[in-house]
Amino acid sequence: AAPKAFLSIVLQPLVTPFLTKYPDIQLKLKASDGEIDLVSEGIDVVFRLTEKPSEGLVLKQIGKVSLSLCASPDYLARRGTPIVPTDLLQHDCIFLGETATDHIWDFVKDDEFHTIPVTGRYAVNHSQMRLRGVLDGLGIGIFPDFVIKKPLQDGTVKEVLSDWTIKGNYQGDIALQFAQTKFMPARLRVFIDYVSEHLYQYTVH
Repeated sequence: AAPKAFLSIVLQPLVTPFLTKYPDIQLKLKASDGEIDLVSEGIDVVFRLTEKPSEGLVLKQIGKVSLSLCASPDYLARRGTPIVPTDLLQHDCIFLGETATDHIWDFVKDDEFHTIPVTGRYAVNHSQMRLRGVLDGLGIGIFPDFVIKKPLQDGTVKEVLSDWTIKGNYQGDIALQFAQTKFMPARLRVFIDYVSEHLYQYTVH
């Protein structure tokens, strides 16, 4: 099991090569942004993007994820580029809309801290749909780095307030976790090793 965006963008490209290399292993994936109970849901391994991994599970850290604030060049040309977090009060922002506090963004730099209640006309709890909104010039959005890696390289989005750290969900360690067991099944060990080896490009040093 893994968060939806991480599963579709990062893990999906590994599925076919893994199944081709190990024809005797069956692979079942579950996309879930909520809490996962490995035992009751029959799941061998869960991926979490978090600064607080579950204490009751074995932890293997296979990388890190950070959050970035992005907008399209067109939007920035029309509305200007935020220089400090408080500038966001004058901008359209695209947020998750999952909870009543998703529009409150926290920024940290050195000993300076800002809590900004952003506003905007569009909210959606789907990273690719938020990205589409940013690409279409609807506003500024927050994304895990793996979501906007290619758009940044292509120049279709630009990072703003890059000298500030954004606090929020879906960042921190890429935590691969599984239940403690005396004898780990060979198929699980093979999967863990394969994923760990191939995810080095998403590690932020």
